[in-house]
Amino acid sequence: MKLWSFGDSFSVELNKHYQSKISDDYTILDNNWQTHLCKLLNVSELQVFATWGASNDWTWNNIMKTADNFEADDIVIIQATSFNRLWIINNYPEYSNFMMAPIDKEHISKNQTKSIEMFKRHLYHEQMFYTLHNMFSHACYNLGKILPHVKLLILPGFHTMPGVNGCLMDVCNNEFESDIVEEKFYKYHSFDYRINHMHEKNHLILAEKILKFFEGNELDLTTGFYNHYITEKNYKLVLDS
Repeated sequence: MKLWSFGDSFSVELNKHYQSKISDDYTILDNNWQTHLCKLLNVSELQVFATWGASNDWTWNNIMKTADNFEADDIVIIQATSFNRLWIINNYPEYSNFMMAPIDKEHISKNQTKSIEMFKRHLYHEQMFYTLHNMFSHACYNLGKILPHVKLLILPGFHTMPGVNGCLMDVCNNEFESDIVEEKFYKYHSFDYRINHMHEKNHLILAEKILKFFEGNELDLTTGFYNHYITEKNYKLVLDS
């Protein structure tokens, strides 16, 4: 039995963080939610298709490329991302978050940069992104009907979706004492040093909750997590506990 995990930074595999150019700044964990879930489920192999800033269309492309390899009783977790992302540059899926995050101009041409700015200014409209998100959602849920031999979870990242209460952003945001502290945290730190945007305790809790989901229980991402540990007094620190 394998665990297949698809998504964005909420789902980037643990080792990939420590192989990045900012690896020394990440908190050191023994397990993230995926590796702990593998232990709970006695899974023999973990396959992860995720990167920072990825979009749902990039995720769907990975699903279509790998779905033929899903075997009976495999676990498939599709983590949906924010609706306002689009896989606009083929070789850089991490730039799909161009509506919210600055583009690293080191890797793309001036014409590509200009085209993105023109798209944002003249072509972007929310209805297009909402429609694409809804298409992705329906495609994922229909996948469960097409592949009834696998155990499927659609894990909401930024927006609520049927079958799950809340989303991973609830886990992420609730680690802050208040909205003001959250704003200060992101202004002070150049990036989010938390692996998959959550504390180690919440990785373990999330894995336990997903296990119970596959045992037939509701998955609730709004309660039962380690909350409000990032405060006005400690938000400047890199917290391991």
